[in-house]
Amino acid sequence: MKRFLIMISLACTLLACADSGQWSEITYADPTIFAEDGKYYMTGTRNREPLGFGILESTDLIHWSVPNGDTLQLILAKGQGSFGEKGFWAPQYFKDNGTYYYTYTANEQTCLASAESVFGPFVQKEVKPIDASRKNIDSFIFKDDDGKTYLYNPQSDSYFTGTAETKTTALCSKAEAPYFEAACVSETNNTYTFN
Repeated sequence: MKRFLIMISLACTLLACADSGQWSEITYADPTIFAEDGKYYMTGTRNREPLGFGILESTDLIHWSVPNGDTLQLILAKGQGSFGEKGFWAPQYFKDNGTYYYTYTANEQTCLASAESVFGPFVQKEVKPIDASRKNIDSFIFKDDDGKTYLYNPQSDSYFTGTAETKTTALCSKAEAPYFEAACVSETNNTYTFN
């Protein structure tokens, strides 16, 4: 089911039916959808004030609304326990052992924040990027069947492994793949796909 939702978010279900019955475009770039308890939660790049990430909720992947009933509900906001001054891009949800994790880009750096609720607020224990040694964007977290968690960072020379709670360690380096954005990793019958 998770892989299905990832593919949906990458294919971009970008239309939603408003209460009036008229179709309107959802203006998130880099959308990601997280499913839990029969509901779907979408977030993505907004690129406007207030900076940070909003959330939409759906029960059918067609009709979307702001969960708190307002026009915007931020789940991670600039200056509120999170790294970054600009360029809040390409988020991804991940849940592990009851904690929600949120990887995102800010200032062209990959960051990781956590919360006790899918609605946030997502904050960092230490307000800083994961690896400030170089610019890196559009990370993706993948947890394998063996329990290992991997952070894929497409603009870096390395892919990292570790737990969401701890600093990551290098898994491999000098990747020979060309430059790309919006990493996604999935596994089916012991075959791993990295797109």
